[in-house]
Amino acid sequence: MLPRSEVPPALVFHLVPQHSDDDSRRNLDIAEGPVTPCDEMLQSIVQQLRASWRSPERQ
Repeated sequence: MLPRSEVPPALVFHLVPQHSDDDSRRNLDIAEGPVTPCDEMLQSIVQQLRASWRSPERQ
């Protein structure tokens, strides 16, 4: 084990996704907590992603 004076400091960070309807200039407030879309919204997002992956523009 290294002496305390030789232990490098740890770097800790959190990844926070930026959504299209977010204000990119507003500081994040971690106290707001995570936002989880309802099941219907998640299904809609999944369908849109699947459709975009199948689109001829991707090939």
